Amino acid sequence: MYIEKIKEHAKASRFIVINPPASDVEIQELKDSLGEIPEDLVVLLKEINGDDNVFLSAKDIIETNMMLRTDPDFDVYMPLDCLLVFAHNGCGDYYGYQIRKEGIDSWIFLWDHENDSRTWVARGLEHFITRYCNDEI
Repeated sequence: MYIEKIKEHAKASRFIVINPPASDVEIQELKDSLGEIPEDLVVLLKEINGDDNVFLSAKDIIETNMMLRTDPDFDVYMPLDCLLVFAHNGCGDYYGYQIRKEGIDSWIFLWDHENDSRTWVARGLEHFITRYCNDEI
């Protein structure tokens, strides 16, 4: 579903490496570690388990979210448990789904580590991938 757009984008860059799909075990570990995971993210991970550029692997999603939520170095920021981080921009900033009381929202925000802002970037994963492939984010 998403892989074709990402593969086409990757052809233009020698730095993007499409990783093999995440296994069912890796997906289950992600759910066990972080709880609710949006279905579109599960679909993406079953197509590519990260791309060594923007998208994190299932293992990296767990590690990054746990780090942002529990590492004392991040106590200087507003709580980051309101985002389910799944991608980064390579500069210390992360993209994540908004987590609300009602559950995970499809909207995706960029968290900027320099000013602790959260900026809306996409209305869902498909929109995020389209913007990524068009070099808009």
